Amino acid sequence: MIRTLILQSNQQFDFSPVEFGQQDCKPCHSYGPHIRNHYLIHYVCSGMGTFESPRGKYTVTQGKAFLIRPGEVCKYTADEKQPWQYIWIGFVGNMASSFDHISDVFEADGLIFEEMEGVFRYSSCQSAYLSACLLKLYCSLFDQKERPDYINQVIGYLNIHYSENVKIGKIANQLGIDRKYLSRIFKQKTGNTMQQFLIQKRVSEGKKLLASGFHVEETALMVGYGDSFSFSKAFKKICGMSPKVYQSKMGRRIGS
Repeated sequence: MIRTLILQSNQQFDFSPVEFGQQDCKPCHSYGPHIRNHYLIHYVCSGMGTFESPRGKYTVTQGKAFLIRPGEVCKYTADEKQPWQYIWIGFVGNMASSFDHISDVFEADGLIFEEMEGVFRYSSCQSAYLSACLLKLYCSLFDQKERPDYINQVIGYLNIHYSENVKIGKIANQLGIDRKYLSRIFKQKTGNTMQQFLIQKRVSEGKKLLASGFHVEETALMVGYGDSFSFSKAFKKICGMSPKVYQSKMGRRIGS
C-alpha cells in the first residue's frame, strides 16, 4: 500500500513541505541512486532496510529515520525478509538547512510521524498541517535542554518495585508520557520490553534468595509472583532449569 501527496512549496513557512507519503514496501524494494533538490526524511515504522549516502551504508530499523540532503546521491533498499514500512516527508524552507547538523540516521519521535498521517483528513490546509508537524520534529531534535531520562527512570523503578504488582500503564502515567511511546523507546534502548526486563530482574533476585536457602514458594512471593508455578515457569525459561534444580546445584557448590 502506498499513499502520497505532492504539495506546493509555501515560502511563508519556516519548513515548507513539498511531498509526503506512506508505503508498505515489498521485499528488496529499492529506490535510487537518486539526487533530490530538497530535504527528505524517511521514518521507519516497522521492518528494516539499508540506506546509502555519500558518508556510508547504514542498516535502518524500526524507530529510526534516515535523512537525504539536497544534491546528494542516495539509495535505499528494503530488507529481503523484513521489508520496512515507512513514512516520508520532503521539505524546503528558511530553517530546512538546520537539518544539515543531523546525522544520516537518527532516532526520531514516532508519535510526530504518526501525527503527520492525519494530513489526509484535510483538503485545503495540508501544507500548514505538515509544516506544524515539521516544527514539532525540529523542536524534538534540537532542543538542547535536559530531557527526562525516561529509560533510567523506568529501570530504577523496576529495580526497586520488582516485587510489587507492577503496571506498565501506571509507570507511564507517573512519568507523564504515552504508554505506547514509553514501551517503544524502552525496547529500542534496552532490547527488551519492560515486561521482559521485569521478569529477568525477578529471576535474578530469585536466584540470590534460592542460593541463600529460601524455599521456592517463599522466593516466588518475595520476588513478586503470586504462586510458585508462575515463578518456576519464568525461572526455567531464563535459566534452563527449575528453581529446585538450581538450588540443589548451588547447595552442592556451597557444600563442596
